[in-house]
Amino acid sequence: WSAELAVIGLPVQLLFLFFPGAIMYAFPASILVSAGYYGVGYRQLFKIGYGPAFVKGLLANVLGFMLMFIAIMVVMAIGAAIFVAIFK
Repeated sequence: WSAELAVIGLPVQLLFLFFPGAIMYAFPASILVSAGYYGVGYRQLFKIGYGPAFVKGLLANVLGFMLMFIAIMVVMAIGAAIFVAIFK
């Protein structure tokens, strides 16, 4: 179900991209929620199969958080470039 949440989550993040004010409120929540959801997918992706469930979940969330954060930064950079190009 992680893939389904990713599909749902992407348009929401793109929506926030075009409303910079909304990013200020949604950005921290978005990262926390995404890290939790995507963490489930990354745990399967990276085949983390050792240690207690808590440690595995935590490790998956850290990996998910890092990848999600990088993705958001890239998307925001592209959005900023488009924004500047339109409104300069």
